[in-house]
Amino acid sequence: MAHAARILWTLHPADTPCPRRHCPGCGTARAFRSSGRIRLNANGRRLDAWLIYRCTICERTWNRPIFERMARDKVPATMIAACEMSDPHLVARLERDMTALGKLSGRIEGGLPLVAKRCDVAAGAATSGARVRIVGAAKAPCRLDRLLARELGLSRAGVASLVGAGVLALEGSPQKAMVRQIVGDIVLLVRPSGLPEVEGAALLAALGPQPG
Repeated sequence: MAHAARILWTLHPADTPCPRRHCPGCGTARAFRSSGRIRLNANGRRLDAWLIYRCTICERTWNRPIFERMARDKVPATMIAACEMSDPHLVARLERDMTALGKLSGRIEGGLPLVAKRCDVAAGAATSGARVRIVGAAKAPCRLDRLLARELGLSRAGVASLVGAGVLALEGSPQKAMVRQIVGDIVLLVRPSGLPEVEGAALLAALGPQPG
């Protein structure tokens, strides 16, 4: 691809565990990621508190119990205040409590990896497309279509549509590899020429830094 941007994505393990549970929206088991928000509810003299999780695919929420039907005078004032403000320290402690998570889910996933993006090699203007090298999957395993959906701001159906149209493709790999876990370093080819100009520009911008 002449005059294509060359982008490097380096995958790093996600910093919060994702319990896998049945999702009513998807109709199957999915990983749920913490939203970082706590919901505190008062019902008379009793309190309920939940850490809100969201399905990584459809965004359906799951209220993970912190405490339920607790008498107000049995809950420390500091805990009530922390729940009211979704205290980051409390949230982080709850997110990493593997013992508690294990009682709520039989399988805990690492979640989608964090992605560090940079311009690897600039080869002229980036308007014709991009060549994205994705590395680090050995330490941060994930399914490619899920990763692309998050990073490109699309649904998985939207990613599949771009794959079918030839806008997204893997160098040297069959199309079905898009719905499998990434194994080793891969190269994603992005050819937005068939898209409207605005959509193509937005797609390229989502890939990461572009050469000037």
